[in-house]
Amino acid sequence: MNIRLPVFALTLAMGCNPPIDLDTGNDDTGDADGPDHATAVVTTTDFAVGSLATVALDGHTVSDDLVPTTGDPRVFVEDGRVLQVNGLGFDTVSVFQPGDWSVPVTQFSVGAGTNPQDVALVDGELFVTLYERAEIAVFDLATTHRSGTVDLAAFADADGLPEAASIVELGGALYVALQQLDRDNGWVPAGGRVIQVDPTSLAVTGSWEVGPNPTLHEHPAEPEMLVVRTGTYATLNGGLLVLDPATGQPDSVILESATLGYAIADYVESPSGNGLFIAEHTDFTYSVKCIDAGGEIAHGETTTDWLAGLAVNDRGEAWIAQRSFAGTGGLVVWDVDTCTRLTATPIDTSLPPYRIAFY
Repeated sequence: MNIRLPVFALTLAMGCNPPIDLDTGNDDTGDADGPDHATAVVTTTDFAVGSLATVALDGHTVSDDLVPTTGDPRVFVEDGRVLQVNGLGFDTVSVFQPGDWSVPVTQFSVGAGTNPQDVALVDGELFVTLYERAEIAVFDLATTHRSGTVDLAAFADADGLPEAASIVELGGALYVALQQLDRDNGWVPAGGRVIQVDPTSLAVTGSWEVGPNPTLHEHPAEPEMLVVRTGTYATLNGGLLVLDPATGQPDSVILESATLGYAIADYVESPSGNGLFIAEHTDFTYSVKCIDAGGEIAHGETTTDWLAGLAVNDRGEAWIAQRSFAGTGGLVVWDVDTCTRLTATPIDTSLPPYRIAFY
């Protein structure tokens, strides 16, 4: 779907008004960069231990337990490399050549207790957002030495941290979602902002107030735009909007939770521009829903399972990490353009799936 619809069309279609602002809470769904995806790379975990798995897009053959991970594992694909990131308490990055899991190309710590969230690779420099620091760490990926810092202290709320989460490269700049949650008051939103960072000078060059608990998403149909998801868990205080950095302000509302009656937990968009999102209901159930170029929403299905991870590949397939509270689950695949489920039963992995990327 071309989600940059005129505001009046969106208002008529969904009753939305122009917003203040705009996944994966932390949206660690990974990049869908590069053509001709053939493989999904998946972190699996029971939150005590974890491992890395791959799944062939054709035939869904699973190769499991390839690499041991921690219980809080994320995965990203950047410039043809798989980056496996371990969160709070471990705080490491392992870099793999896709298909060769015997030993990482390189592996390094991003600092004890830093809780890395997302990464972006620019000219050999790896930018890592850190949830437990008021900064973005920069590493020379060839040497693994720390090469710089983006200072975010000016954006911290009363607890001293801005909660930097998702990061996206766009037009030579980096864009970072600052979730600005007040830890000293039950993690309630104390803001919600997207900033622009110059990857050369490491200076913050732009800032937009967007709404509570934002995450950032690439916009395949209009690559000069960003899609922003906002809102806290099972609360109708957010939505989905387009951010045009050229205008210096949020551009248009796509979806608004207060109007829809449910929160939006995560969002992806197919190469053709149609979208699929995870609806998070106040009764703590989840739904798969799709939205087309006309703003029409189609319902896929509802589940009591937690839909923990969502990523889209260049075939327009949305892969969902579905986790049962009984400790089971699997990978479910949807065709975004037709809002059709492609897997009759979940693709099984030895541990429940958590985060997904493609190469």
